[in-house]
Amino acid sequence: MFFLFIGSFHVFAQQVNVTFNVDMTYQSVSDLGVHLAGSFQGWDPSLTQMNDDNEDNIYSVTLVLDQNSTYEYKFINGNSWGSDEQVLGECGTVNGNRTITVDDSDFSETAYYFGSCDYAGNEVCNYASVDYLGLVS
Repeated sequence: MFFLFIGSFHVFAQQVNVTFNVDMTYQSVSDLGVHLAGSFQGWDPSLTQMNDDNEDNIYSVTLVLDQNSTYEYKFINGNSWGSDEQVLGECGTVNGNRTITVDDSDFSETAYYFGSCDYAGNEVCNYASVDYLGLVS
């Protein structure tokens, strides 16, 4: 007797948890909150809200993304285009987006300052002299 087995095989991408963080220390945070938009969620500026649960000015959100993939993204101070950061330099692309490459394990991205490649403890720019909040006299 001869049996013919016809089946389908599905290959599912392995996924990992990725925590995105942004440091809003030198920003006046919008009443609409801080959001994340990127190629992993259709570039919707109001879809992915970030939270600052411990009130340290670091806003975070954890997403499940395909491993071994590269994505573009940006942070938004509010929930619409025009309130998004433009990042140029070593952590930005030519169009002002950030990039992230997801490997095969869960991780938390560095909390960069909004609109910058700098992060706490690694300041290249003296933000106090820029006076984003009007605090320096």
